[in-house]
Amino acid sequence: AKAALAAAQAAAAKTVVDGSKAQESLQAAVMWQDEQLAAAAVAAERSEMKTESLKAALAVAEVAAAQAAEEGTKALQVALAKAATYAEEVAAVAKAVERAELETGLLNAALAAAEAAADKAVMEGCLTEQ
Repeated sequence: AKAALAAAQAAAAKTVVDGSKAQESLQAAVMWQDEQLAAAAVAAERSEMKTESLKAALAVAEVAAAQAAEEGTKALQVALAKAATYAEEVAAVAKAVERAELETGLLNAALAAAEAAADKAVMEGCLTEQ
């Protein structure tokens, strides 16, 4: 009976030791799982921060692109207005040149007529003297 009691006590002690080891293993597993969850939470927070940072950068880029497009449009409008003004100035100069050419032609014709009249007068004067 003593041997059976001793064997039962040894088995009970072994069960307690095995139970303690199992409890320690379970606690270690729970701690590891908690560490993994904490690491995942930190990673998720970093990912969310990066996402927010990327969203902010995208918003800034969109605003900059819109401003650049607006400034480009304004610059194009100014350039077109200057080109139109230049074209008007060139047309005005061309008209002035054309008028000057016409006036020069008229003056040349009048001069030729005056020379012809002068020549005729001189000839008539010469004929009258004879």
